[in-house]
Amino acid sequence: MPAGAQEQQQAQNQIGALMGQFQQANQYPGQQLGVLQSAIAFHREDVSLKENLAAAAQRSAAAARARLESADILLETLAWQDHSDLLRTRAALEKVTGAWRQLDRYIYN
Repeated sequence: MPAGAQEQQQAQNQIGALMGQFQQANQYPGQQLGVLQSAIAFHREDVSLKENLAAAAQRSAAAARARLESADILLETLAWQDHSDLLRTRAALEKVTGAWRQLDRYIYN
C-alpha cells in the first residue's frame, strides 16, 4: 500500500472513531432523559401505591372497629338479657320446693 493511501486510511479511521465518539456524546442526553423519565414514573407509582395502601389500611381498621363495636353491643345486650333471665329464674325457683330448691341452694350458695 502506498504511503499516501496508508495516511488516507489512518485519517479515515480517525474520522470514524471521532464520529463514533460524537454519536455517543450526542445520544447521552437522550439516554439520561429516558432514565430520569423512568425514575419519575416509578416514583409516581410508588407514591400512588403508598396512598392506596394507606387508604386500604384505614378502611380495614374502620371495618374492624365497627365489628368490634357491634360485637360489644351484642355482648352487652346478651349479658343484660342473661341477667334478666337469671333474675326471673331465681324468682321462680324461690317459689319452688323440693329437689329444684335444693339444686338452687347447691348452685348459688
